[in-house]
Amino acid sequence: MSDTPAPFLQFHPTQDERTMGLICGLLSAFTGFLGPLIILIVRKDSLFVKLYALQALLWHLLYMAVSMVLMMVFFVGIVTSIATTAPQKGGPPPPFFFFFPFIWFFFMAGWVVNLVLGILSALKANEGIWWPYPITGRLAKKFLGVA
Repeated sequence: MSDTPAPFLQFHPTQDERTMGLICGLLSAFTGFLGPLIILIVRKDSLFVKLYALQALLWHLLYMAVSMVLMMVFFVGIVTSIATTAPQKGGPPPPFFFFFPFIWFFFMAGWVVNLVLGILSALKANEGIWWPYPITGRLAKKFLGVA
């Protein structure tokens, strides 16, 4: 990294902003996108809080989009396998038993990642650190015009 900080890193957040960042991180861990969305709407005056809320909001929207696409592919696979194996002896379709553990693992791993990111975000916000989310941090900075 460069020794010269970005312009927004020179501002030190107040205790109120740090507390709101902490609340945003915890709410994103336990309420999904609703908590960060509410905080983003309520706290429009603080760049620090808006950055944390927008990162969490974008992360959860990305996770929801990937989950929906995965579930659509899974259901299309189930319907297709039932349609192709229905004339045979019956019973549950084999692809269901093969792919269901992977789908379940994705959702459980996603839940753990959301929990860890929310708690880590809350801790970093409480310390007053301008911490970016792994994937959506750069995108949030572009949306806010600080990148």
